[in-house]
Amino acid sequence: MGNAIATMFSSKKFLAALGTVILIVLEDVGAPIPEEVVVPLVAYIVAQGIADFGKERVKAEQGGT
Repeated sequence: MGNAIATMFSSKKFLAALGTVILIVLEDVGAPIPEEVVVPLVAYIVAQGIADFGKERVKAEQGGT
């Protein structure tokens, strides 16, 4: 379990998603967060997800872990 959490927090995609969630919550509380900050973070998360698509399947086919 601890290894999974450490892996999660070393993921750039997870950290970007966490930062985005924090910014959105801050905006809901009343902090003025410009859209120019949130949109690139969301775009990064989506693009990284597309780049990672099928990555695990390729690893498994090559016998990697």
